[in-house]
Amino acid sequence: LVQPFMDYFHANLETSIQAKKAINELDELLITGFRGKEVELVDSLVSQLDDMEEQCAEREFALNKLLFEHEKSLPAVEVMFLYKIISKVGNIMTTSHRVGGHLLLLMAHY
Repeated sequence: LVQPFMDYFHANLETSIQAKKAINELDELLITGFRGKEVELVDSLVSQLDDMEEQCAEREFALNKLLFEHEKSLPAVEVMFLYKIISKVGNIMTTSHRVGGHLLLLMAHY
């Protein structure tokens, strides 16, 4: 369980780093008036963010399945906390994905 969780955690961390890259381009978007290559760059970053979010969701599903398979051999309280931790780490991915969606809405508005 440790290695799959660490892989899941790092995938979520990479997703948040990708969201930060997209946010950092917001200044350039404003300067260019939401036109040109900067829009293409942010669109590409958000597209990559979508792919990363999908991979994280798949890892979350696999990790939950793995935990379910080992549930009987672990104390019930630990299992509850592990499910909660997996969910909380998944919130990183959800928030990062939401940031990408908001950037797309902002670009579409202009």
